[in-house]
Amino acid sequence: MGTHALRYGCVALIFLPTASIANMTFQSTGNGGRATFLACAQNGLFFIPLIVLFPKFFGLTGIEIAQPIAYFLAAAVAVPILLSFMRKLSKIDTITDLAAENPK
Repeated sequence: MGTHALRYGCVALIFLPTASIANMTFQSTGNGGRATFLACAQNGLFFIPLIVLFPKFFGLTGIEIAQPIAYFLAAAVAVPILLSFMRKLSKIDTITDLAAENPK
């Protein structure tokens, strides 16, 4: 029983940094709304419903897999938001470089 929970937790550790880094990126760049959404998504939007529903369908295993699946879902939500932000930063950087090369 404990070995299964530990294995599920170890698999979840692959996805945990993705959501955490995205959250820290948005916090440090002044995008508090996105950071708050990502923080709430992991625990509120995904984990709470999963921890309530999964035991009804999977019993004890449902409790064990709720957190790893919440980590995975939070990472799946964070990646597109983070990629969109990175593209926006790239465009801003390109515009800044062009403006620096062609002063008026």
